Amino acid sequence: MEDKGSSGVIIPPPIVYFVCILIGIGLNYLWPFSFFPQSIQDPIGYSIIALSILLFGLVLREFSKSGTSTDYRKSTVAIISTGPFCYSRNPIYLSLTMLNIGVAFVVGSFWVIIMTIPAVLIVHYAVILKEEAYLIKKFGDEYHCYMNSVRRWI
Repeated sequence: MEDKGSSGVIIPPPIVYFVCILIGIGLNYLWPFSFFPQSIQDPIGYSIIALSILLFGLVLREFSKSGTSTDYRKSTVAIISTGPFCYSRNPIYLSLTMLNIGVAFVVGSFWVIIMTIPAVLIVHYAVILKEEAYLIKKFGDEYHCYMNSVRRWI
């Protein structure tokens, strides 16, 4: 199959999530707003963070097995439909979203939860839609089939 470049995504998704976490923490500093009982926020937060890291590790394993790069600037060589990709077309972004939520619990900030919404929207419109258009162009019916059988998020 001929190489059809890359998706053209210009903003690294981890940076989007990281900036939104920082904005949420900043807002929490200016206007503290916690809705988590102190006794449960750490166990819940660290559990969500651990699941996020586990999911990310499983995704990296699938990328490695397929010979494809996680670098959004490089060409995709295969459609991965094993491991977490059986359940989500975007498990890396799901992992990053879980990380945001876990951090929100650990720092006890409703603002970090709120800032997860713009992170997800930015990644959806500036990253996922571009990636999907690129994969449709590159893989055609094979990617359409995958799209029809696996949800975008979960």
